[in-house]
Amino acid sequence: MNASLPPRLRTTSKTSREFLPLRHQTLNRAHPRPANPKRQRPNWFSPYHLEKSSLSLCKAFGKHSGNPLWILANRLSRVKRTLALSRALNEAGLSAESFEKWKDIVHQPSLSATWQVLTARGLMASPQEIRLPTILPTQITSNTLSMLEHGESVLSRKPIPPWFFIHILCTKVTSLEDARLVVPFVLPSIFTLPAEFRAPILIMSANMISSWNLVPHVGNVISTLFQLPELVLDGALHFNLLLQTLSRFPSSDQITKYIVQVIQTMNERQFRLDKDSYRRLLNSPSLTIELAKTLRERMVREGFRPSEKHLELFLRFFALRGYSATAAGFLRAIRDERSMLPGIVPLDPNPSSHDISSRTRFDITYSKSLITNPTAAKEYLYRDPRWNASSQFSRRLLMLRDRQVRRPGTGSAKTAFVGSRSSPDLLKEEDELAATLNMHIKDVRIRTEVLVKAFRTAQQKFPPSRRLYAMIVKALLQRNKPLEANGIWDEFRKSGLPMDALMLRLGIQGHVAARKSAEALWFMQRYTRSPGRGRERSVHDRGKIKLEAYFFNAFMKSLFHIGRPDIVWALWDSMTSVFGVPPNDMTLTFVLRSAQSMRHHSRTSIRKALWDELTPETAVTRGQEPTADEAHKNLMEHLLDDGRGISDDWRGVPMWRRATSIFRRIILENWPQLASWDDYARMGRVEVLTDKLQDWMSPGTRESRAPLHAGPMQGNAIHGSGTPRWQIIPSDRSFCEYIRLLTIHGVAKDIPRTLNWMRALGVTPGRKTLAMSIVAFTELDYGSRVMEDWRAEYERTRFLDWIEKWVGKDSVPSERDLFHMRRLLYDEAHS
Repeated sequence: MNASLPPRLRTTSKTSREFLPLRHQTLNRAHPRPANPKRQRPNWFSPYHLEKSSLSLCKAFGKHSGNPLWILANRLSRVKRTLALSRALNEAGLSAESFEKWKDIVHQPSLSATWQVLTARGLMASPQEIRLPTILPTQITSNTLSMLEHGESVLSRKPIPPWFFIHILCTKVTSLEDARLVVPFVLPSIFTLPAEFRAPILIMSANMISSWNLVPHVGNVISTLFQLPELVLDGALHFNLLLQTLSRFPSSDQITKYIVQVIQTMNERQFRLDKDSYRRLLNSPSLTIELAKTLRERMVREGFRPSEKHLELFLRFFALRGYSATAAGFLRAIRDERSMLPGIVPLDPNPSSHDISSRTRFDITYSKSLITNPTAAKEYLYRDPRWNASSQFSRRLLMLRDRQVRRPGTGSAKTAFVGSRSSPDLLKEEDELAATLNMHIKDVRIRTEVLVKAFRTAQQKFPPSRRLYAMIVKALLQRNKPLEANGIWDEFRKSGLPMDALMLRLGIQGHVAARKSAEALWFMQRYTRSPGRGRERSVHDRGKIKLEAYFFNAFMKSLFHIGRPDIVWALWDSMTSVFGVPPNDMTLTFVLRSAQSMRHHSRTSIRKALWDELTPETAVTRGQEPTADEAHKNLMEHLLDDGRGISDDWRGVPMWRRATSIFRRIILENWPQLASWDDYARMGRVEVLTDKLQDWMSPGTRESRAPLHAGPMQGNAIHGSGTPRWQIIPSDRSFCEYIRLLTIHGVAKDIPRTLNWMRALGVTPGRKTLAMSIVAFTELDYGSRVMEDWRAEYERTRFLDWIEKWVGKDSVPSERDLFHMRRLLYDEAHS
């Protein structure tokens, strides 16, 4: 054994063998490895036991408070080492007797199992007894605190030590079901903890749910943090860490609103943002143009000097969105910053005063703004006469393209790639090639064969990159050439370049468009990992992409285009139970669209259609959700099916009935207060609904209308615990699809109730949504009995007046909008 090892790994004693790599060690259970004094002292914060974000939070809170309890989170995960455990308890000031009371609970594998033991001991209420309201950004007020304090005495029966919460949040949240229980587990007991641990544990709760994108839970955490008295004067660190935690969520409009609200609260309390908060927010997927400008203005107002990294993030953000003038300003600021460094030759801050040899990564980033926005590139190049050689080429290329557009040619347009006969070899940089390729992709006169040939010719000079592959594959998919796109995507997959989220999404869409849905699912599972915490990942998952709803949405979008709504529903049933990924608002939108498309695939008899119309709503909501095995089996059956005999039923219920039932369940389970409006909405009495809305939105009554206990709900309101099964915050997009589905199937009487839901949830309706609602409710619903019921015109006038009071006169759809909506609904009804 020793002779086969390299000289630096050869050993002569058994004691020193433990320092060898694992592959060079021989396991001998009869002769255990002797203890090494150097390895008996454990590391306090080991990344092998805590996830990276939890590790950084523990370090920050431990350094800020100086409390030794923060070191126990990692040490308690190795309780088998008695000596290490006793040392950790002594240094944390915790007695062995107090630890023995919780030792068997510490051994539990997950949060759900831990909660069951706590409930059996009478320390906490069961998950089924706890009901937390879904709080939106517009609903965060001081009444939330009094509501939680009122439920404290009922739900948190005995005080739980803070080190126990820290250990549970760091080590026991290992699945989506555990993540759903984090906020209900923490909030009822938060006021039994010492004041110094309340805010840190709430922030750690938000950090744990960020991996599963449970946005509806964030409102409860933020609203409680805002009301903690200990953060009124000394909360800068906690608010900054909260912003950094929110920046880890995937892109979401609600997260953006929460970030803006936290920044406004920091302004009121005169707290400053630190450099890490600026860096995290500029890297956040939820960053918008308005938020980026707000951060820049705040830097100037607070006198914060941005570093080169901050300026580069600003440059990258605006460049990728085509804001070339704003990006040029940040490029000049970066050059000013670098010119003051020792050993750096000062450069002219003007972006157009350098040749190609002096290009840096900042110049390459800036050039992406010209690729994204060719119109801005033309204006910028024509305005600045002192452009370098690269820009002179771009100017000639733009002028050449203008001549091609003005020339009424009959054949395909010529290309300006390397090696083509129509232009000289002028391309010098990859970003020039990307700009040229982007302009040729947008020119519809260039045939697909010529575009692919030009791409192959360009590969002879430039090495392949993910950006070029993504551009050509996306262009082929837009031109409805899935076979050619899949060929180039397979070439990228075998080229050795790392797979990213964009290329994986394009591969999924290409294979689905080619009617290879089973292969698309295989590729999605091959290159992704489950959204678990870092300590639970296997070695094979390293380097893989995190599986999110983003890929399922791309999958469903392609399935909708090829006419396979049955697979869309199979994916919906298996997202949570099989893959452990919660759906979002876009997923709900595709489910509603697939239910609309079933009227083109329906082969149901007239007798069954009449029976489905007469089926009561309770029969739809009473159905049980499939198990993980059933959902997986059903998904594979539909993937392998050719799709010729698609039925409009899903588990014995028409798809449109089940889709509307799912949407109503999402609304009524997350906001049970809205269930009391049902009777008024069905009669179309909008004036009574307005009174109910004002009564519920008033600050003095909201706390009594948002109970912590799970009360009687309609249908299957509670799924396994007090948390709703689908925790989704609908947007105007999903509400519009729901109203369209109601209109198609003649249930326009539910539209007033739906609009009141939108108003209560703070969802601003678009003109399309309002126009469809007005046409469907006032013309399709009442139009059949205008001559029979004299109240029809009266109700229509009241309905329009209520909408005008809600959105304002300028946002009410015009007669032109209503005319186009009538044409659209007529074409859909007769298609």
